[in-house]
Amino acid sequence: WMKSHAAILSWSPDSGYSLFFQALSMKRILLLCALVTSAVCGAAERNVIFFITDDESPTLGCYGDTCAVTPHIDALAA
Repeated sequence: WMKSHAAILSWSPDSGYSLFFQALSMKRILLLCALVTSAVCGAAERNVIFFITDDESPTLGCYGDTCAVTPHIDALAA
C-alpha cells in the first residue's frame, strides 16, 4: 500500500498514471474526507463548501490586498 501511495504522491506525466486515475484518486480523497467529517460531527448538521481553484494567489481582500474587491469571499472568510 505504501508503495502505491507514494507513487500517487510523486506523480509526473511520465509515470504512466492517466488523468482518469488522478481524478479517481481525488474522488477517493474527497469521499474519505466526507466520511470522516460525517463520523466526527455525528447528528450535528454542518454545511461544508469546498472551493477548488487553480493558480490562486493571495489577491483577495480577506488576505489584505487593497486592490482586490472580493466582498463575498471576504464575508465567507470572516
